[in-house]
Amino acid sequence: MGDTFNLVDEPWIKVLKQDNSVEEVSLRDFFKHTDDYVDLAGELPTQDAAVLRVLLTILYRVFDVEPEDSEENIEAWMEAWSSKALPVAEIDSYLDEWHHRFDLRDAKQPFFLTPTLTNAKEAWKALDALVPDVRGISAMYTRRDAALPISAAEAARWVIHCQAYDPSGIKTGATGDPRVKGGKGYPDGIGWSGWMATTAIYGTTLTETLLLNLVMDSLPEEMGTPAWEQEVTTAKARSADAIGPVGPLSLMTWQSRRIRLKWEGNQVVAVRISYGDRVDHTAQYGVELMTPWRYSDPQSRKAKRDIYMPRGLSPDRAAWRGLDVLLPSSNAPMTKGRGGEVKAGIPAASVGWVSRLTQRRFIPDDLLLGLRLVGIAYGTQDSSVDRTLRDILTFRSALIDLDTDLIGIAKTAVVRADDAIKALGNFAGNLAVAAGGDRGPAAAKARQRAYSAVDPLFRDWLKTLRSPKGEDPSLHDAQGNRIAEAALQEWTKTVACTIDALQRELLDTAPPDAWRGREENNRHIDVGLSDLWYRIARNKALPQSGSKENKIERETK
Repeated sequence: MGDTFNLVDEPWIKVLKQDNSVEEVSLRDFFKHTDDYVDLAGELPTQDAAVLRVLLTILYRVFDVEPEDSEENIEAWMEAWSSKALPVAEIDSYLDEWHHRFDLRDAKQPFFLTPTLTNAKEAWKALDALVPDVRGISAMYTRRDAALPISAAEAARWVIHCQAYDPSGIKTGATGDPRVKGGKGYPDGIGWSGWMATTAIYGTTLTETLLLNLVMDSLPEEMGTPAWEQEVTTAKARSADAIGPVGPLSLMTWQSRRIRLKWEGNQVVAVRISYGDRVDHTAQYGVELMTPWRYSDPQSRKAKRDIYMPRGLSPDRAAWRGLDVLLPSSNAPMTKGRGGEVKAGIPAASVGWVSRLTQRRFIPDDLLLGLRLVGIAYGTQDSSVDRTLRDILTFRSALIDLDTDLIGIAKTAVVRADDAIKALGNFAGNLAVAAGGDRGPAAAKARQRAYSAVDPLFRDWLKTLRSPKGEDPSLHDAQGNRIAEAALQEWTKTVACTIDALQRELLDTAPPDAWRGREENNRHIDVGLSDLWYRIARNKALPQSGSKENKIERETK
């Protein structure tokens, strides 16, 4: 028997335990002890996201999810949720059945690898081709010397990450791949997960996290087939017939690359990576379950039908500022589509699933959830990894229960913060003009400072929103909204104090020239007028309780 490293039996999944220690565990041990684990703990958040999708794919297979049998699927889900335990016997049986396809070192069918991959010069690449050297201010991990070998366990994690997030750019052409020209594999796109903000709902344990992201209803007609249940890949891109119907399980284990590892003893010392199977990133709405979506007018005009594209993470914009498209709402923002008004954005199916669980009272409405979005900012022409992106919003499950109006309250809170910060930015811009300077840079700097100040405050406030159901009737009105609306007023006061303090700083440091003022577009601007305009805009953005402007989002759209 040759060398082996089977992911079913060997420890490779990095987990964070209840006592805050980190441990590597095998697939089999992982599923037996998920209630002991708080989180995955790999080298990068994108690595954890890619590994989570592999783990979920196994569970979809074990639960034998059938798109047309939603209620039956949910019954099986409820049994696991109620017992806070996964069906370990069935998981073991599945892992036994496919045990031979999870061996990273198998000579003929290694996990997520192409055993025959070679090139004209039979060359190998250093491990920095497999392990991204993440740089920038938000880097959470920096690769050690690329000449140093890595263990089989770490290699397994990076292989999964590479299939999901590998950048584009020119690669060494694989022998037998008809796409190769002059020994080179020319850019053929990033890995599928690189297109999106991988979105997952986290609970207090990995048992909860796995079940919360195991969507059991509103599924596509075809679930697809995991990579390990398909034929072993060769250098060529596979045909649609060879891959089979594309479904969520196909996308969660999509083989976007052909990879081969070079071993010395029990360690990996080099790698070969070439292009694999392309995925049409314009055609996966309704198939991919773990990304929010945005309406694409250019793609819609090109296809002559409404097209939704995966929504990525912005390096410069906090996730809470996009609550209206990240969380389900009965009053979503609209845009012009091919045949009329369409939704401008659509939340991830995984988030919609948890919303329905809350509505149907399958999970308690005070369950503390973490909405985690993970992505990558790529470099020039997507040819390198610039930095990983992660944002986490924590809230009670009642927030996404459409039978309450908490999401309307939260969206109104975002609008108020945005409008107040815009007022501050305009004030800073006016001061700059009054002093003889440029409006744009001063306004942008003030807005950036304000968002930095408001950001942690909003995240803390969001966690306080609770369902008013079951509270003392004296504390809320007949619609059950008073408690939530009181929270909105508290938020409004918090924003007012924060933004006013920043405005006073700008006011106190205004130079003498700004008090005298300047003309701009036939209008005089000075400190006094700028302050007056700020207060008018600020009062409109942050209405007091009882004022006619004090309307929550449900009334203004």
